[in-house]
Amino acid sequence: MDLLGKKVDRYEVVERIGEGGMADVYKAHDPDVNRFVALKILKEEYCSEEEYRKRFLREGRAAGALIHPSIVSIFGVGSFEGAPYIAMELLAGVTLDSAIRGEPKIQLIELLEISRQLASALGHAHSKGIIHRDLKPENIILDPQSKTAKITDFGVARISDVKDKTQVGFILGTPRYMSPEQALGSDIDARSDLFSLGVLLYEAATCRRAFEGGSLATLMRQILEEEPTPIGKLSPEVPKGLQKIIEKLLQKKPERRFQSAAELEVALSQEIQATREAEDESPKYMPLHLRWTIIMAAVILISVLASTTLAVQSQRKALTAPIVDSGASLGKVIAAELWRPILQGSWVELDAFVSATAARDTFRYLTIADHEGIIRSASDATLVGTRLEPQPGDLVLQQRDDLSVAMLPTDTGEVFDFRVDVIFDNDTVVGEVAFGVDAEGFQNSLATTKSTILLVALAVGLAVFAVFYSFNRLMVRQLKRATEALRSFAAGSTLTRISIERSDEFGDLFAAYNLMADEAERLIDLSPAGLPDSGAEGEVRTGNEAAVIENRAETATDSADVAEAAEPVPAAVSSEGIADQLHESDDVVTPNEPEVDVAKTRLFVPKKKG
Repeated sequence: MDLLGKKVDRYEVVERIGEGGMADVYKAHDPDVNRFVALKILKEEYCSEEEYRKRFLREGRAAGALIHPSIVSIFGVGSFEGAPYIAMELLAGVTLDSAIRGEPKIQLIELLEISRQLASALGHAHSKGIIHRDLKPENIILDPQSKTAKITDFGVARISDVKDKTQVGFILGTPRYMSPEQALGSDIDARSDLFSLGVLLYEAATCRRAFEGGSLATLMRQILEEEPTPIGKLSPEVPKGLQKIIEKLLQKKPERRFQSAAELEVALSQEIQATREAEDESPKYMPLHLRWTIIMAAVILISVLASTTLAVQSQRKALTAPIVDSGASLGKVIAAELWRPILQGSWVELDAFVSATAARDTFRYLTIADHEGIIRSASDATLVGTRLEPQPGDLVLQQRDDLSVAMLPTDTGEVFDFRVDVIFDNDTVVGEVAFGVDAEGFQNSLATTKSTILLVALAVGLAVFAVFYSFNRLMVRQLKRATEALRSFAAGSTLTRISIERSDEFGDLFAAYNLMADEAERLIDLSPAGLPDSGAEGEVRTGNEAAVIENRAETATDSADVAEAAEPVPAAVSSEGIADQLHESDDVVTPNEPEVDVAKTRLFVPKKKG
């Protein structure tokens, strides 16, 4: 049925965008809401079967009840000229299958987020009683803009369960994502979808298929019996946590998998958080005892620097106090002798006083200014007549009503700069005296104090470092003993025990290991010998499963023999997809036989001859 240019109810068909085994897919315009949709319509050859039409519409309506950001939206279902159709969200993006095999590769954190979204979507569907049954990379669309993964074709895979639409043949691609119970025709529940999700995630993590059989019989044997190659061997960069999650999803028995998609979503969320935390940590390995020692050394260093700074500041104050007091007393004596010549303007007398004082080499410099701040006499004659500069505020050590002391840098080293007011009649300031006292002795004392404190702190730090390093090595040695014992036990040496007795937490650890090893050895001794190795943990397969295993060698017979010996196992194995998922390059077909329509294919197991 060609719908190009036609109007299907209110939908205006624009172009054909794909073809599946049972349906054609068109791009159509919905004028009511002015948006484009994907219109999937049942092929004409299936429209004559009432069962197909009913189930197509029923499953479409069921999927329409699913409203979730990671499930393709169903906008409506209907019938056009006797052919049922489903109007659904038109997705922009690529299939997960294309992303797995394309470039650039999916990043780990992206894969984890996609997995969590799919688990959430499956959980929502399962809560509504809908099981997908055909979960595969081609049914997952990745939106590059919103970084959202969407599941398509919910429920449609069940259409191919109709019993009178079967024929002998091999399966096109999809069976490799089946759960064991689905392949055997057993009753399935939500855990079947979780197995399929595990196969999908295995492929996304390793870029290799979990089950790579080229024929139906080989695929069935692999799905029912064989474990996929460990992910760690194919992609060692995949975190252990994600490896364990996928391994649990791929358990042959449903009761050994995650029991719900919600439980899986929690595990994936925890793994996402752990992965993000690991990305913030340094990937380089450093022995534990060395790491702890470096951390302690850093703590000691910071403590030493802080304590040294405080000690030097305290010592500075202690050394400064007597110098300031002495200079203040000397300044007051000088000021008491200068008020008269300043008031009288006897600058010659001031010059004589400055010259006599400078000769005694008591001060680095001496300057006398009048009440206007103009220098009238100074040991540096070039300053006479200029204004006395105030002390920089950030260098002032002490300041009182009639005294100010600062530490000033000079060409020949730092000096204590004293400024003392010249006072007449106890309350009138008539001038100011500035003189400098050499701070070399003060600085030497301060440097000696600082060096002594640092040396003592260094000696203490080295001693603590050595003690802590030795202590850490001792602890790490005990951890290595436990690690070596566990590895030896895991390698098969069940007699391995830790003979060291300690009266601390490590002693408790060693005792717990020995107790565990004793109990494990006891259980091994009690287990029956000679269990068949036909499945996970030696379970014996029966019924249809045993028939698949027993007769797999005969699947290579010609098609006539297969048709004569065939015995059906009632299981739905595949369905059509949409758009870019319709023609798989790795389809498996019967030699010398025409390709089998995916919509009509049924699983048959040949009986054993004789």
